[in-house]
Amino acid sequence: MRLRAAFSDLNLNGATPPRVQPRLGEWGPELVPSTGQKRRMRIWVGLVLLGAMLAIFGVGWYVYHAMTGSWGFGIGDDSGFFAPGALVGLLLA
Repeated sequence: MRLRAAFSDLNLNGATPPRVQPRLGEWGPELVPSTGQKRRMRIWVGLVLLGAMLAIFGVGWYVYHAMTGSWGFGIGDDSGFFAPGALVGLLLA
């Protein structure tokens, strides 16, 4: 899938000829973002949301570790999936 196909058509003028398209400031507001600015903003918003979700997960994992002393997900437990004996047994089976 091409990157361009991931975005909707951000050009609101569509297929109208250039002679009938209003110039910015003539009929509408002057500080209207361009199509490229809208595309960049969509990418930045996605990256910021991903970073926020990772930060929330990291803080939650830190609080869990601080309260229980365990890293979670079976890490460090002798009975978990990541236990040394379990991994060796899984690889040799």
